[in-house]
Amino acid sequence: MMCGVMYIIDHSIFTLDDVKPTKYTKNLTHSNTWWCKLLSVLNRYFMVSQYTWMLCEGCYLHRLVALAFSKQMNLKFCYVFGWGLPAVLVTIYSSLRATQSDDRCWRNIVVYDYTFTGPILACLAVNIFFMIHVIYILVTKLRQRNVNDTENFRKILRAVVILIPVFGVHFVLTTFVSPSSCSAYHKKLYAEWGIVGLQGFFVSLIFCYLNSEIQSLLKRSYNRYKNDRSLSRRHRPSVPQTTTTTTTTHTTPM
Repeated sequence: MMCGVMYIIDHSIFTLDDVKPTKYTKNLTHSNTWWCKLLSVLNRYFMVSQYTWMLCEGCYLHRLVALAFSKQMNLKFCYVFGWGLPAVLVTIYSSLRATQSDDRCWRNIVVYDYTFTGPILACLAVNIFFMIHVIYILVTKLRQRNVNDTENFRKILRAVVILIPVFGVHFVLTTFVSPSSCSAYHKKLYAEWGIVGLQGFFVSLIFCYLNSEIQSLLKRSYNRYKNDRSLSRRHRPSVPQTTTTTTTTHTTPM
């Protein structure tokens, strides 16, 4: 989510300014101020953390399927790896940019980008291995059952469609594809931004909101909320109604 928010902030400020600079902005990229560098650093931090957390999710799911009876995964390690490793990588990148290539708000591509793009590719490679191994286990278990090939194929295809956004394998399409023309490059950027922005939505939709247990819990919570409101309305003290009577006196003239 934070990665998508940073993408929106970054491109709404810098991309629009690069396309149509005004007399007030004077092209922010060339100004090279401290806050635009900070924005670039935060953008890279949340981008790397997205891949590290996808690796944590892939490792957790792989342990559930491949090592079902093993000890439960330590979540403290996930916190340290998911948030700590991106901080270390971005700190190294920032120190190199500040001393060696301090220009253009750190938005241009330089050789120091490999300090975080290299680990990103490593996370994707490990997740691809996890996904292939999980699919292999599912195929092996399905073959052991007395199910026809068509139903097996449907279940395997459904598993692949579900696992691709969890393991982040779809990012390989935008990572390794290098378009030759300018229009193709812009299409690649649009596809990459759409994938980054909708990653969390699809994962939460598949594993949370489409889960029958989660749906039953949400319905139970909603019904409890409705019952609490109805009970509070019943026990609410009613305002007593006071009736006022007016007496009219007629005076007879003497």
